[in-house]
Amino acid sequence: MTKKIPLKQTAYHVIKEKIITCEYKPSSFLNEEFLSEELGMSRTPIRDALGRLEQERLVSILPKKGFFVSAITKEEIEMVFEGRLLLEPYFVEKYAHELTSKEIDNMEKIVDIYEKAIESEDSEAYYGLDNDFHQCIISKCSNHYLVSTYTALYNQDRRLRILVSKTVKQRLTETIIEKRAIIKCLRQGDVHGAAEEMREHIVKSKISMFTLI
Repeated sequence: MTKKIPLKQTAYHVIKEKIITCEYKPSSFLNEEFLSEELGMSRTPIRDALGRLEQERLVSILPKKGFFVSAITKEEIEMVFEGRLLLEPYFVEKYAHELTSKEIDNMEKIVDIYEKAIESEDSEAYYGLDNDFHQCIISKCSNHYLVSTYTALYNQDRRLRILVSKTVKQRLTETIIEKRAIIKCLRQGDVHGAAEEMREHIVKSKISMFTLI
């Protein structure tokens, strides 16, 4: 028998995805009555979901006004990239040695498919594949506090890229080269080199982001 998913969990995932994909635009008002009708449930699970998303900084609560999709500001972008620069190179240095040759092969396959998605301008696919690439390393981390922090950062990062979007093709093509450079270092057992390539990849992404906003 299939276990029934709680309504508040369903509401959380649906609203979160609509925020991240910018269907619900930054700074827009989240009308509880509208959400209740759209999702076909009462306001109670909706409020629970919005409260959880507020903790993840995807939703803001304004006194006497209600729930709003969190705004995207230059300060917010700076914080997201600062967090990524601290965490992702660390993940590489700390956990990349646990990757098997088969897992590194899989990372290369992901980049190959990612490249084809960019060529065909399939934005939904390449954003998902980008996440898959990074998760190959993140999944090795057993520290759930760090993983939780990274996930919150990545959700915001994904929202930023979709908003400015669909990131210019030249930049997307550059990320292929950068990802392959990371893989090359991993194959050679050069963890420090891979971490440095990851750091450079994030810095370039940050520069690109600020030229687009």
